[in-house]
Amino acid sequence: MKILCTICVRDGCKELRNKNIKNINGKPLVSYTINQAIRSEIFDNIAISSDSYKILNIAKKFGIKDLIKRPKNLAIGRAPKIPEIKNILVEMEKRYKKNMLNS
Repeated sequence: MKILCTICVRDGCKELRNKNIKNINGKPLVSYTINQAIRSEIFDNIAISSDSYKILNIAKKFGIKDLIKRPKNLAIGRAPKIPEIKNILVEMEKRYKKNMLNS
């Protein structure tokens, strides 16, 4: 069985602007999630979805190959997580030309 890790990182945050790219101990906040997913060594693919090219570029620098630009309708503050995960799955299936659930 293949395991897909989905990391959903939205740009906008009302409470703390740009929180996901703020440096904490010299690294952007989002990098801690990325590094943990990589270090776990349990995922066949790690995909990150964001409405921000800045966040996607950071993810690329930290070793993520599957970068997915999040559609605007899924980038609002109260967007439910399941449609975003489904969007990532659909994009990955297109990219790899296979059914990710049955591979």
